[in-house]
Amino acid sequence: MNGKNNDIDFVLAWVDGNDPEWRKEKNKYCATKNQDDSDARYIDLDLLRYWFRAIEKYAPWVRKIHFVTCGHYPEWLNREHPKLNLVKHSDFIPSQYLPVFSANPIELNFHRIKGLSERFVYFNDDFYLNAPVTPDDFFVNGLPLDVAAMNAYSFDDDARKVTDLILVNDMYVINRHFNKKTCIKANLSKWYHPGYGKYNVSNALLMLWPKFTGIKPMHIPSSFLKKTYTEVWAAEPDVLNETCMHRFRDSSDVNQWLFLFWQMAKGDFYPRNVKDFHYFPLRTNHEDNQLLYHALIEDQYKMICINDGQTEDSFDEVKRKLHKIYQKKLPRQSKFELP
Repeated sequence: MNGKNNDIDFVLAWVDGNDPEWRKEKNKYCATKNQDDSDARYIDLDLLRYWFRAIEKYAPWVRKIHFVTCGHYPEWLNREHPKLNLVKHSDFIPSQYLPVFSANPIELNFHRIKGLSERFVYFNDDFYLNAPVTPDDFFVNGLPLDVAAMNAYSFDDDARKVTDLILVNDMYVINRHFNKKTCIKANLSKWYHPGYGKYNVSNALLMLWPKFTGIKPMHIPSSFLKKTYTEVWAAEPDVLNETCMHRFRDSSDVNQWLFLFWQMAKGDFYPRNVKDFHYFPLRTNHEDNQLLYHALIEDQYKMICINDGQTEDSFDEVKRKLHKIYQKKLPRQSKFELP
C-alpha cells in the first residue's frame, strides 16, 4: 500500500425521494421538454445502511465521508460519527443555483465542500463496495485509477436520451482542449493496458478517427483530484455555469464525467483492472438478476453498481430479495447507525 494514498475521502450524494417536504419543493418547478425529472431518478432501494456497513467493513481506512443531501437524513443515521461530515447543498453550492433537483450541478461543485481532501472518491447512491479494498484500489502514486476505454456515441432521433446528449457535450469540451493523438502518444501505456481486456480492441479501432468520438464512462465509484475541478472551472466557466443553472437534468448539460475525461486526456490517472468491478442493471424477472445475487453472496467484485431503473413492475419484490441477501452478507450494525 502506498503511504501517500491514505488521505482519501469518500463523497456520497443521496436524496430521499419519499420526503414530502422535498417533493413539495420539487413540485414548485417544472421541467422543460429537454429535461429529465422522471421518478426513476429518485427511486430508493433503501440499501443505504448496508452502504455504510460495507464502508466500515471493507474500507475502514477512509479519512472522512462527506454525506451530501438537501438537508434530510435517515432516522437511523448516527450523525455524531467522527468520520461523517453532513453536507447540505446550501453548504457548498452557490446560492444562485439553488434549489436543485439534478445530480449534475451537485457533482460539478464538490470541490467547494469545506474540508474535502485533495484526493476523493465519489459514490452515486447505487455504487457499493462489495469486498475489501485498499487506498490503492482508488489512487496509485497520487493518481486516480480509471479505465481509458474509447467509445463511439451514436443514436437516432428515437434514442436521443438526455444522458446520451450529456456525454456528447462532455466530449465536445474535451476535444476543444486536447488533441487526441498527442494525449494518447504521451501516455500510450495508460491507454493500452492489460487490465482493460476487450477495451484495448476498441481503443485500437477508434484511433482511426482524429478526434475523441467518446470515452466509455464506467459505472463505478469515481476517483478525483480536486485540482481537476479547479482547472475545468477555470477553463470552461460558462459551460459549467449553464449546467448549474438547470434545476433538472438537461440535454445541454455536462456532468462529472467531464472531470474524469479531463484527467484521462491530461494523463493524470493510473490504469484500473476491469475485473475489479461490475455493472448490474436490475431486471423485472428474478431469474435475470441471478448474476447480481451471486456476486453479492460470493463477494465476487470489489465494487458493484446496482442500477434500479428497470424494475418498476416488480420493485418491491426485488427490493425484498436484495435486503435478504444484504442482511446475511452484512448483518452487523455499523457505528454509522444509532444503537
